[in-house]
Amino acid sequence: MLFGYEKKENDFREAALSGALGHAYLFFGDSGIGKRTFAHSFANFLENGSFGVPEAPLLDARIFSPDEKNVFSVDKAREIKTFLFQRPFRSPRRTVIVDDSETLTEEAQASLLKVVEEPPPSGLVIFVASREEIFFRPLLSRLTRIYFPRMSSAELVRVLRSEYGVETARGEKVAKDSFGSVGRALSSLFPPEEEEKKGDDFGESLEREILSLRRKGILKNAPLIAELLRKKALWERYNLNAPLQKKSVSYIIQKHERTF
Repeated sequence: MLFGYEKKENDFREAALSGALGHAYLFFGDSGIGKRTFAHSFANFLENGSFGVPEAPLLDARIFSPDEKNVFSVDKAREIKTFLFQRPFRSPRRTVIVDDSETLTEEAQASLLKVVEEPPPSGLVIFVASREEIFFRPLLSRLTRIYFPRMSSAELVRVLRSEYGVETARGEKVAKDSFGSVGRALSSLFPPEEEEKKGDDFGESLEREILSLRRKGILKNAPLIAELLRKKALWERYNLNAPLQKKSVSYIIQKHERTF
């Protein structure tokens, strides 16, 4: 979910719809503030018309990250070129998101410079980094630079309260320690082991809801059961965000209840 970047969202929507979208961008700013999420959400908009993190893998977009040694090698840069020069299936653009661009080797930057200099007409490359100084000047000069600022403490507290039910006092403390980073705040509130448990709870509650609906009447609840089964399949197959999935399921159930 995106917070605080409504203007950027509108700008990129308009650029895509008007044909003014460039071929190479650099999203830079502090870690944990939503740069990669924004890029992934925009790729979803290009392919599916929805500006938000996709619930299933995209056909025409791919996130490339450094290897287990935290190195982004020239071999991975060649993979990017191979992916980018293929014709898109559903989207007007074949989108590559180069995550953690700080780890690009000199050879990888040189290889990607050639791609940026002569991009395919349907290609889009988005570099994601904390700082712009890590790029060679020839490559940096060919990128449209988009800065992602920190969120104010007051705005971060509001988001934590409205979207995650965090009490104001606790939200203020977390916001103070998170330096305007939503990602850092959520990591503090939901450590990995706690997030994993929340995920387990979500899967179990979803299964209980499906069984309850079957007992209440399969025919009457068939559309809702089918939708929840689809959600369950996506949950089991992909690494989705548990709190967001829980909110989505709650909305689907409420919508169904208003229908009957």
